[in-house]
Amino acid sequence: MKKLISLVLVFSLLISITSVPAKAMNTERGDKVSPQMAQAYLDVIKSSTDTHGVAIIEDYQVGNSGGLYYADLIDFDGDGQKELYLLYAEDSFTHRDIIWGFNGSKAYIIGENTYSIYGTMNNVSIGLKQEGNKTYLCYEDITYRSDIQDDKEMFIEDIVFIVKEVEGKELKATANLYSILHYDESYERLKFEEYSEGENYENRKFITAEEYKEIYNKYSLNEGEILINNSRGAPYIEIYDYSLDDFINNLESMLMSSNMKDIYKDKSREEKMDIMDFLNNFRFFYHEEFDISNLDQEVLAWFMIDLLSREETLLKYEDVDLDDEKYEEWEEQKKYKEIDINKKAVELFGVNVDFQKHLPERYKDGYVYVHQPWDASSLFTTKINKIYPLGDNLFYIHIQTFETWDYDNMDLILNSLYEELPYNIRANFYQMGQGHAIIKAVNNEGKKSYQLIKYNKNGEYLTEEQLSKYITKVNPEPNLSFDYSKVKDFKESREFINFLRDIIAGLKGEQPNDRANSELVTYIQYAIENSSTTALKSSKNKVIIDKVTLKQALNSAESTKSEFNKILESNHITLNKNIEIVLRVRGENLNSNKVMSVIIDKSAVDSLGTANGIRILLGDNQHTVYINSEDVRNLGNKIGNITLQIQKGKDKGIYTIVFVDSNGKEISELPYPISFSFPADNELATIFVSYKGGNDNWGGQYNSTTKSIEFSTRYSGEYSIIENNINISDIGELTESQQKAIKFMVSKGYFELDGDKFNGQAPLNRYDFTMALVKMFFALDRELEATFTDIEKLNQYYPYVASAQKDQIVKGFTDNTFRGEINISKEQLIALCGRTLVDKKGYVYPENPKDYLGFVDSDSIADWAIEDIAIAVQNGLIDNGGILMPQMEMSRREGLEILYKLFMLLYETSPIEVEMEEIEQQPNSPIGIIIGSAIALVALFGGAYAYSRNKKSKKI
Repeated sequence: MKKLISLVLVFSLLISITSVPAKAMNTERGDKVSPQMAQAYLDVIKSSTDTHGVAIIEDYQVGNSGGLYYADLIDFDGDGQKELYLLYAEDSFTHRDIIWGFNGSKAYIIGENTYSIYGTMNNVSIGLKQEGNKTYLCYEDITYRSDIQDDKEMFIEDIVFIVKEVEGKELKATANLYSILHYDESYERLKFEEYSEGENYENRKFITAEEYKEIYNKYSLNEGEILINNSRGAPYIEIYDYSLDDFINNLESMLMSSNMKDIYKDKSREEKMDIMDFLNNFRFFYHEEFDISNLDQEVLAWFMIDLLSREETLLKYEDVDLDDEKYEEWEEQKKYKEIDINKKAVELFGVNVDFQKHLPERYKDGYVYVHQPWDASSLFTTKINKIYPLGDNLFYIHIQTFETWDYDNMDLILNSLYEELPYNIRANFYQMGQGHAIIKAVNNEGKKSYQLIKYNKNGEYLTEEQLSKYITKVNPEPNLSFDYSKVKDFKESREFINFLRDIIAGLKGEQPNDRANSELVTYIQYAIENSSTTALKSSKNKVIIDKVTLKQALNSAESTKSEFNKILESNHITLNKNIEIVLRVRGENLNSNKVMSVIIDKSAVDSLGTANGIRILLGDNQHTVYINSEDVRNLGNKIGNITLQIQKGKDKGIYTIVFVDSNGKEISELPYPISFSFPADNELATIFVSYKGGNDNWGGQYNSTTKSIEFSTRYSGEYSIIENNINISDIGELTESQQKAIKFMVSKGYFELDGDKFNGQAPLNRYDFTMALVKMFFALDRELEATFTDIEKLNQYYPYVASAQKDQIVKGFTDNTFRGEINISKEQLIALCGRTLVDKKGYVYPENPKDYLGFVDSDSIADWAIEDIAIAVQNGLIDNGGILMPQMEMSRREGLEILYKLFMLLYETSPIEVEMEEIEQQPNSPIGIIIGSAIALVALFGGAYAYSRNKKSKKI
């Protein structure tokens, strides 16, 4: 055995010749770093792996390929800020380490070292020593040689032991120890020893063995602090249980706060494989970054062509056989139908590509020409590191991309997650890139799939601040609420007024938020109507509405409104919507089993004042009539006195409505609509009408508090209430609320099915959009004629287009065409819905519209649409934040959801059912308000949007 003088030479690294390999340092030690620092250090690691690759560690040895194999966050100088330590192999015998710092904005190099290792004649060991709150970089180089002295062979060990520390922004030497030890030929007895210290060997000063031992013992490494041990004659990586991938994943997680949870481990293997397979579609993206919110259609067109060139069986194709010399270059290509390619583009991205416009050199007669498929020569896979849910079915994913030429294991590679592959297979992978993707889970033809939103493979990760724009922000819950159980027995206006005063006092000076503002409007309208009801006894099952009947109700309503206005003004509250006054008349002693008649006397016009409409309750709150004030005036001027006759049929749910003029003559069609409500069982109830020799699903709004359905009509006819629960086969993967909206709108006839499929991913065109609007506004007239030159009477949409043209719901183009096949953009539909709230319900545009436009791509919204989209966000038609893609086509599902929410705001139902003596009451229903006035909403595509803006804040 070797005799070691003064115990100095027992350097701890040598012990590991017979010891178990030490564990790696903790990759998660210490507090998390800031997202900015984490991003800067991730960029450094990305640059290092791009330059040097990732080393393959097998049997504790570094492969010949070299590359990065160790990284850690270490507070070297004890100042509380982490430095990044990297260790990589340039080749099997040359290693380098670098310490990086962060200055608040970017990473910088503090210091670096290169270590040359020469096999059995040279042993270099490296480790990190923790002492107090500081960490030291320790390096020992032991060189073995022999010499002849006094005709005897001597064995010599030259030992260099260097300790470095970070001080300020530099890496400085803390200790430089040198020793030379001579042994005799038996290697048992020391012949000579020499110890020194200095900046380098030439400038050293000699010290005693005791002085050497004191310094050495302070910094000597213990088991667990050694990174590389070369005492075995070759670099031996002691960090055998260390994972560079785990460290990178841990560092990536520092980009997020605890509010962002990585759910990758929670996903099933099937879900992980589905996401991996989806992301593998984009392996040949030549551009470093793709962003659907800033879409370049030409880039997308080329991607689809390149994808088809590599995946020959992806879509059905035809061989090219063209005689035209212009297309000779295409003879060696395949041609695909543009419609088929776009079906795949919608599947992958949610958008269509106009090849004729953006890639005309590859387009002819509805076909796209693709060069012959070629062998990509390598296999490709995507490693998913983290998945963060962003809401609205969006997911942010950290990815790494790899390729390999290991065709012997092709099936295993293509059907396995990266982490499932054996080490020997992964060792042959080459990392192509790393970065992130944002994908959206969608329903495609009844099956769950994904669409790409963002893709980056240049090493960038998004911070939580950047991701916040992708997270939709639902309007907060109202900061005030009304307990209607406490007000249901109120009779006098002062009771309602005092209750509101107490509610507002509970805000303690805080302003009501948007949803609370809406609650205020609902309550005030409810209070005005319920505190100013006029009882009217019937005679011979008839009630007569004249100026005397309405005068008292109007005075009471206007007085109550004035008192509410004073409370709001004193609390500096501005409502987001104008208050509507509805004069309620309660008809008494009516028998619903006989013909009930409501006579609107022309004199009633004189007592309407500022009222918005009249509601007549016919014996109970399930049988009602509502007439908009403007329509009362118009009907009086055109017809004079008008009688409404309502007859309940023998079978349940059937009613006959007949309009009669002052001469007792039936009117088959009124020039202005009137609204009715009848009993119904549930929200899938709808009105089917038989009128003018035809039948239609008329729709209607269900009121759950009164269990009735309300609708508007201009026609005498038979009206049947039925439950229209239709089976829809392709919405099972949607959320419960989405399914509810689709079933509601389809049951009313506002949207139609293709067989039993809704086809929610298909774009919404002008035909379907117009039909939905006409039906929602109860504006259908099948006898009208359209003047557009591109639609014939045999077209199923003809009556809807004609009705829309007459009521100015939509307009055509300057060449007098309608172009119903053109798809509606998101911007157009949302803006129209927002403007409808202003024009038809008295909503007020927000003072600061950009506060409601927190979208990633809000800069893409056209100037004319900003206020309309802002008010749509303010009132919950769409959520704030996320990706809007305003110029993109609106899908049928998205369009339906927005129109459903609009319908609910237009046709509000009562907040509570209230009993009043003989009958139950309900506040105003605005169906008549919506239908009564001209529906001049929007000139889609064909011209400017013409409408009046209601910018000024209004008091009631």
